[in-house]
Amino acid sequence: MCTWAQGELYLSLVYKAHSPAPPSPPTFPPRYIGSHMRRGFLLPKPGAPPISSPLVTSHHQPESLHSPTTLSRSPGAPEIVPTRPTTSSAIKTVKIPTDMYHEEVPPTIPSMPDPVPLGSLRYVEYPQGPSVPSHLVTGVMLFNGMEEHIQEAFPGFVKPFTAPSPPVYKCAPAKGAGLGVIATTDIAPGHVIMRERPLLVLPIAVPMISMRENRDVYEFMVCSMRPENREAVYALSNAQGSEAHSCLKGIVYTNALGLSAPIPGHSGRYAALGRDLSRINHSCSPNAIWFWDLETLTLTVTAFMPIRAGEEVTITYAEIDCPYLERQEALKLQYNFTCKCPACEQDNEGRFKNDLWRICINLFDLEEQRARDAEAFDKWLADGAPIQHDCRTAIPLEPHKFAQEIERRNGFVRASFAFDCMFVLSYFKPNLWEPVLARLVKGHSVLEDEENVRKHALLAACLKKAHTGSDGGWTEVARRPRDTDWWGKLGAKRVR
Repeated sequence: MCTWAQGELYLSLVYKAHSPAPPSPPTFPPRYIGSHMRRGFLLPKPGAPPISSPLVTSHHQPESLHSPTTLSRSPGAPEIVPTRPTTSSAIKTVKIPTDMYHEEVPPTIPSMPDPVPLGSLRYVEYPQGPSVPSHLVTGVMLFNGMEEHIQEAFPGFVKPFTAPSPPVYKCAPAKGAGLGVIATTDIAPGHVIMRERPLLVLPIAVPMISMRENRDVYEFMVCSMRPENREAVYALSNAQGSEAHSCLKGIVYTNALGLSAPIPGHSGRYAALGRDLSRINHSCSPNAIWFWDLETLTLTVTAFMPIRAGEEVTITYAEIDCPYLERQEALKLQYNFTCKCPACEQDNEGRFKNDLWRICINLFDLEEQRARDAEAFDKWLADGAPIQHDCRTAIPLEPHKFAQEIERRNGFVRASFAFDCMFVLSYFKPNLWEPVLARLVKGHSVLEDEENVRKHALLAACLKKAHTGSDGGWTEVARRPRDTDWWGKLGAKRVR
């Protein structure tokens, strides 16, 4: 379990390790790649053809590639003492995890050329029964036959769940953003902030014969809800105003979250309308993520950065790996607000550098670049894990020069720079963060740098727990860095 104190220690180690180095001016690439689930993606893009019934997901600067260093612990920070048996024969080797987190690309919306008769949709409440409290009930719109498929895939559906008790947050006014979710106690990375059943779960697209039938779907759905839940739906914000066909559709467009996993019996995507989760505001440098579990019919929000009591909990509504102006345009179009998060409130120079780091993350996340970086790390090991003495030289962050310059760096240094970019933005790209951290843990183990092994393994444990509910074995690596299967692995073959 990653504690608050460990999270604070991790941040103190990382912040003390970096010294800013200004990058060179960039040339922006034509396309920015992102894969995060987000709120509001259900609205059509500008200029895109309409869908028949779319329903509705002051940081420091990282220095340029730096030499591996032993980080000093900040005064007052707790010390993590590794557990190690006194007899060498009793030592059990700790394996550095190899099962990397991978986020699948959400399924596309299937083409549905024929209108869907109203009779093919049903409103069902889960769990069923009048004795179930309203806050534990979710209304689900199902096509004919889906209920049987769900019961077959998940016997005993819906499974019970537990939520933090007492609650660790409250819904309260947030500075410049209406209502928000505020932490009422210190929350450590990897810990659950909220787990709730959504008010509604509904298909993203339902082609109808007419707009009236389209509106009828919404009205039928909400009129079928329990009064308390119906009232909670209408209390949510509507950023669409008169542009939506109805107030209810505007609420759904504004607040629903696109679910990445399909629901049995339907190949198209579904969305969920959260209760308190809908009150969580956006940040381009968020401190929490959310995920969906169909078996318990819950939405869960977990912290991946330490959150202090009184601090606002934030997630991301839109793609945050694109430049400042693109982010602002998308948020204004879909939610009718101007983002004033720490990343966006910087001066022009700060925003410029912020955009550069986002571009670098995208470049590191390209499939061919990930493969080259993995090969470069293997070569670094084969060469005896040498320290690259010129790695403090500033890397030009212009995309057209970056790829050429990064090829000059060894695989260990590349991982260090990728990590720097992600950490400064609080944006750990789903399919990039764990391979990068795994290489850093392995590299520092080979170099017998205990404190850096612990630091990076601890963050990997926090992120893994936030994404999957389990630390994936990383906590044990952080506790016993000298007992890993990579510690001093090269022995006499290492270049000193």
